[in-house]
Amino acid sequence: MNLQRLRYFLVLAEELHFTRAAQRLFMDQSTLSAAIRHLERDLGVRLFERTSRRVALSAAGQALLPEAQRLLAAGERFAAVAGQVDRHAPRHGLVLGLYYGAVAAGELTGPIVHAFRAQHPDLALEVRTLTVEDPWGVHQPDLDVVLGRDAGLPGDAVTELFRLPKVIALPAHDELAAAPAPTLADVVERRWIDVGPWPEPAREFMAEYDLRATGIDVARQEVPLLPPDERWRLLAELGLLVLADRTTTPTPPPGIVLRTFPEVSPARFAVFDRREDSITRAFATVAEEVSGTLLPLVPGALPAGAP
Repeated sequence: MNLQRLRYFLVLAEELHFTRAAQRLFMDQSTLSAAIRHLERDLGVRLFERTSRRVALSAAGQALLPEAQRLLAAGERFAAVAGQVDRHAPRHGLVLGLYYGAVAAGELTGPIVHAFRAQHPDLALEVRTLTVEDPWGVHQPDLDVVLGRDAGLPGDAVTELFRLPKVIALPAHDELAAAPAPTLADVVERRWIDVGPWPEPAREFMAEYDLRATGIDVARQEVPLLPPDERWRLLAELGLLVLADRTTTPTPPPGIVLRTFPEVSPARFAVFDRREDSITRAFATVAEEVSGTLLPLVPGALPAGAP
């Protein structure tokens, strides 16, 4: 059983749309279609009902979905244990974590992944999406490389790609929403989000988006860790402020406006290498080359090391 094809099946079962599923998996739609056909042939059943207008799980697909989820989870646990037995054993693939998927490195995410695939077609590339709950993959010890931002984990070899000024997310009804670039003096009297109830990896990540990093404390209100849409809606309702960057929030959520906030250090986008072997270093090199060539594609991006 090919676990990678099972992963394709699960993503397509979530999206029920070949184009969106292929985008999540960073592969061509035709490649995904072929992989699903191979899986169906191996299993001897049709997993999806396809028409020109829709994709739906077949009866067999619905029955096999929970089993596929359990099997893939078991396979990932097995790989994680194997990785801990000999962390530096030779490998013929790469497990890549992308913070918030396609926006891990803004507009450069797709070009970086595609360039690595093109330069190393013999290597199996597994791509996983990371979220704010575990932004650097601390709970996924089999990750080889993370493409993301800010600090990473202790011991990561860091290849910085570029920096991006942070923005301040304001409720649309706040009078500061009319200001093109609020200052620190403008916002210190406002209430800010408090992520105290969030898991530790999320709290550590959000510390990079906190005025306390500049030595300033402000009034705060605790907010639970919710899905992004619900979280933004709650922040708008409560009138709370938070720092962000334009990759994870390219367009303002309903009830929120984004304003440039040069008072804090920019976000650092980087490759975080967990293994430091020839394969992971090759990925970092490709990412650095793509970033150097295509950085103008990222609006407002600054070169690596910029203040």
